[in-house]
Amino acid sequence: MFLDNKYKKWHDSIIDRAKNRVLSCYVEKHHIIPKSCSGSNNKNNLVFLTAREHFIIHLLLTKCVIKKYQFKMIKALLCMSKMKTKYVKRNFNYSSKLYEINKIKYSNYMKLNNPSFNKETREKISNTKKGKKQPISFFY
Repeated sequence: MFLDNKYKKWHDSIIDRAKNRVLSCYVEKHHIIPKSCSGSNNKNNLVFLTAREHFIIHLLLTKCVIKKYQFKMIKALLCMSKMKTKYVKRNFNYSSKLYEINKIKYSNYMKLNNPSFNKETREKISNTKKGKKQPISFFY
């Protein structure tokens, strides 16, 4: 499914680095082999990336997969990089940095304002995860 090019090497470098770390910031779950390309939810196929890394990985995927999967990777990237607002009826193109900033802001807003994630619920989740190697602020 993957081409052997510089984009695949960059992709693999980011994935390999992410496999061997635990982040305490906002993270996003990423399927190493995308589900749309027959990837599974198996733990070995999942990695946690920063929002910026996640955006960059999806950009790289458009350049390092065989033609059969290229359309799916382009569609996924476009879903991540375009936003229509209530007030602006046009697409706004995100850079990886803008994507990261806004995903973190949204995550923080949801933590504070989503009734299903009140302080008591967050403490229960925290207690459940204690002693396990997981990112601290992983909320979906």
